[in-house]
Amino acid sequence: MHLTKHIALIKSLTVQNTLGEGIQWNSASGEICWTDIIDKKLYTYQPETGDLNAKIMPQAVCSFAFIANTDLMLIAFDTGIATYDPQNEQLAWLYADLCDGVTERLNDGRVDRQGRFWVGSMMLRSVDEDNPASGKLYCLDSDGELHVRETGMHISNGLSWSPDGHTMYFADSPRREIYAYDFDVTSGNLSHKRIFINTPPNTYPDGACVDADGFLWSAHWGASQVVRYSPDGNIDCVVKTPASQPSCPAFAGINLDILCVTSARQDLQAEQLNEQPRAGDVFLYQTDIRGISEQQYQAEI
Repeated sequence: MHLTKHIALIKSLTVQNTLGEGIQWNSASGEICWTDIIDKKLYTYQPETGDLNAKIMPQAVCSFAFIANTDLMLIAFDTGIATYDPQNEQLAWLYADLCDGVTERLNDGRVDRQGRFWVGSMMLRSVDEDNPASGKLYCLDSDGELHVRETGMHISNGLSWSPDGHTMYFADSPRREIYAYDFDVTSGNLSHKRIFINTPPNTYPDGACVDADGFLWSAHWGASQVVRYSPDGNIDCVVKTPASQPSCPAFAGINLDILCVTSARQDLQAEQLNEQPRAGDVFLYQTDIRGISEQQYQAEI
């Protein structure tokens, strides 16, 4: 645990994403990768060379993972899950029709410590007492079997695991709640759901990650900040962002000590965009805190 922290903004990547999300470090290629869901683009940035590339995708990439021992990616598009070959741009659908993409789409996803891929869905329609939220949390096992682990979500976000894998964190953004679950590492079963954090009004927990100390970093959409929470739920530090809608944090770099944060321009008015010209950019912060390597999907399919 760090009693004093050095966190300094060292670079902004001027990408002007409508909805930047899903950022992660690909240690194999030495690249920072993320998606712009609305603009259907998949980005890579090489810190050593400064190379920045964007690829237009056939559908909105909501979240993704790299598949171990292959050059393939596992992608949660807005309607379903597929494998994707970046070299020849070939798609192979595993589950093509999980959502209709009109009233519901897939959203945040991540691989757990054992190599299973988890992804939640979000509602695109209005939610009220007569039409309650019906979003789901899916788990894709290594053998390709898909399981529904949670239901009744409005906007699924913030999937993360403690370093030992025995606690899973998960947020429902409009409810302003981050949950913690006991996690069975063998079966992937969830139990003992509890509220880990209630965020303040107009502060919506979006993407998240866990560092090597076991602290949770949560991007607070609408509040221009990423907050680091201790395992017992106390605020440890707050990182201010040059954009009001930070969306997802991750640790990158050879030493996993660069905090990367995506952001969004979505639904901002002209006056707001004038006040925050870096909205939609990706922010890189040098820290003295280490992250945890992103897991790859362990496919047996």
